[in-house]
Amino acid sequence: MVVNVSISLVNNPSAVYYPGQTVQACVQFHSTVQNRVKGIYAKFKGNSHTSWSTGSGDNKQSHSETEQYFKTEIPLFQAPEGDYVEMQPGNYGYPVNFLLPQVVPSSFEGGTGYVRYLIKAKVRIKGGTDYRVQHPFTVIFMLDLNTIPEARLPAQMQDTKTGCCLCCKTGPVTCMIRLDKQGFVPGENIKINAEVTNNGTSSIHMTTVSLNMTTVFKAHGSTTSRSKVLSTISHGAVGPRESDIWSGDQLLVLSTPPSYLYGCSIIDIQYSCRLAADMEGSLMDIKFDLPVIIGTIPLRPLEDLPLQPPTMSYGQPSEPSWLPSNDQQPDNIALNNMGNAGPITTQPGRPPDAPPSYEECMTTNRVRIMRQNSNSADQGEEFSNFAPSYPYYKEKA
Repeated sequence: MVVNVSISLVNNPSAVYYPGQTVQACVQFHSTVQNRVKGIYAKFKGNSHTSWSTGSGDNKQSHSETEQYFKTEIPLFQAPEGDYVEMQPGNYGYPVNFLLPQVVPSSFEGGTGYVRYLIKAKVRIKGGTDYRVQHPFTVIFMLDLNTIPEARLPAQMQDTKTGCCLCCKTGPVTCMIRLDKQGFVPGENIKINAEVTNNGTSSIHMTTVSLNMTTVFKAHGSTTSRSKVLSTISHGAVGPRESDIWSGDQLLVLSTPPSYLYGCSIIDIQYSCRLAADMEGSLMDIKFDLPVIIGTIPLRPLEDLPLQPPTMSYGQPSEPSWLPSNDQQPDNIALNNMGNAGPITTQPGRPPDAPPSYEECMTTNRVRIMRQNSNSADQGEEFSNFAPSYPYYKEKA
């Protein structure tokens, strides 16, 4: 006897969706024997969750919070109450649609917390095992850099320290970093302009510039944060009375979630370019962060923008105009209220130069998802390591 349950997405190999789009799926049920089936159900679920512990032993405390965006179960096939239907051996497919709410945050997997979207399917067998399976998908809330005035502006930061060497005061070491703009998208290179001036008596062993991601997780008034270095470039030693100039060195933005994680009130994501100077034989290393913004739609030339480009707002977003049209709407599906949603942006009214490709996230955790449930000895439960995918813009050569 073989029973196999799986879920497939219809006409969307990337498994990427946007708020307000319809998710079209098919629940597939295969059996080589007759089954007494009580019902077949699909469930669409979107939520965020944070969880961590502090202290140890008797002082250990657990912190967690969940934010629900939607949770809707749709019966695909259902026998009368308390009864069942004899289903003959064969292959069965049940199409199902679900309309995503207009405001939901981007997918995110971060270990300590996540924003996750799933389609679940369940086949209830009378007097037997219920078969359950789930299929993850990515949701992207569009963060258009053209709606954020700061994204287009240049930024600069510097720090100066004067240290001691063998109890003698040395000359100052000054580090400066400058960016032509503050907003970037995955696939784009951040062009680094920097200057390191060493007026001290000790050498600088190395200078580095890194793109850092800091995620803040919240749970009922408690917070914790996690930081990760996404990419790094470096220069060599700078001797006493010497300087080093960075002229447009390129720091790649990998596939990564957008800044802020709008629509989620328990997870916040911030990015920065960090300049660090490692001094030889000294405790006065220089390290500071220049904030940057990672979006999903790149900056366009000013002449291509409307006379009054939209800025950050709290209005309901509209679907990006370059997305594939989808006129099919689900029937009789009740959506739950959003609950606490963070600030949002107006969604773009014009497409970028070309629709982006999508690449799996390179900067956060993967989650193990059971994609197939079968009692077959050669199939069994099939798992996959899922990571969300994000828009990725490859710069033209």
